[in-house]
Amino acid sequence: MHNQLVPVPSAYLPSEGKGVVPSCSEASDRNRAQEETPPAYDMGALLAQEGKVSFQTSIDWFSATVKGSTPKEVQQKLGGPWEPQKRGFNGYPASAVSRVGESLVLLGYGAPDRPGEVYYELRGSACKTKSFEDFKELTRWTQDEKGGHLTRVDIAHDDFSGVSSAQGAFEAYQAGQCVTRSRCWQWFTGGNRGPEQVENGTLYIGSRQSDTFTRIYNKAAEQKQKGKTVEGPWTRFEVEYKRERANTLGFMFKGLTQEQFHSVAVQYLRSAVDFRDTTADAPDWERSRAEALPWWKALTEGLSSCRLLIQKASQSIDRVAEWFEKSVAAMVGVLIAHPQRGEEWVRETIIRSVQQKWTERHRALVREPFPAMSPA
Repeated sequence: MHNQLVPVPSAYLPSEGKGVVPSCSEASDRNRAQEETPPAYDMGALLAQEGKVSFQTSIDWFSATVKGSTPKEVQQKLGGPWEPQKRGFNGYPASAVSRVGESLVLLGYGAPDRPGEVYYELRGSACKTKSFEDFKELTRWTQDEKGGHLTRVDIAHDDFSGVSSAQGAFEAYQAGQCVTRSRCWQWFTGGNRGPEQVENGTLYIGSRQSDTFTRIYNKAAEQKQKGKTVEGPWTRFEVEYKRERANTLGFMFKGLTQEQFHSVAVQYLRSAVDFRDTTADAPDWERSRAEALPWWKALTEGLSSCRLLIQKASQSIDRVAEWFEKSVAAMVGVLIAHPQRGEEWVRETIIRSVQQKWTERHRALVREPFPAMSPA
């Protein structure tokens, strides 16, 4: 069963020189613009494709809240080096971060009125470090063992074929050809005009406060603005599921295979937005049964035929070295210089760690060639 579209009022059509097209209240739009401001760190993205991939679906955000736990337990469950932060996060007074290359994982904890509650958040590239089985285990542990719940799951659907575009989706929306329950929408160009407005515009469908929120944008243009090299077209249809909708997706993680979950993810996309050959003034029953627009049919059929990408990013020796230099080297130097510790103590501690904690993954990193270093 398809959702219904609220026709776009003519007063909400874009006017020359304005980067934002209002859809709900002005206050809501201002809040959304603030929330969409990119953070200071790079959330990362998959830039290189193996072979010629036309369509791809992947998990791009995964956050949850657990109960009856500790920050240390959650850190051990997620893995990675951790650093405490001097400020709180997401309403919690204390926080910690794990950052390796572009991979970013955050914790929030320490709320006096919620003892034992810990919030964790995997963003962008951090999701690429987890396999589908990892997500299933995280969900099982969060929901069943720790009595918690998923708070947000983003699923990204990528079109590398060029069959779709954010501008094309926006024009279809204006023409009343998008079947959706969402009453809020926005076409955001960041103040650009002319060709850049078309290339860099983002179509938002839904409210950031709702359980389902959709972004459609030119991912290739976004990455190029960050100085990254991207070959060919790349349009992203990204759906953000929160609260009960996210938790429901979690139950699917536990009960479905990777292929089954991918099929459900594409169905969820079509439930959020469905572009059909209809008009804004057509009756609801006719709109929901109209034929899919050719580009939308090609996109959804292409996504349905591809596999869910859970590409586990391999740790590399240069990333380990980068993390050591930025996060640990200074404190190791303090231990070496300390009169009650010193270089010998550091060496013996490392040897004990090698004997007790090394796995085949660590040994594989030792065998990996290290990039040549230029002379100082």
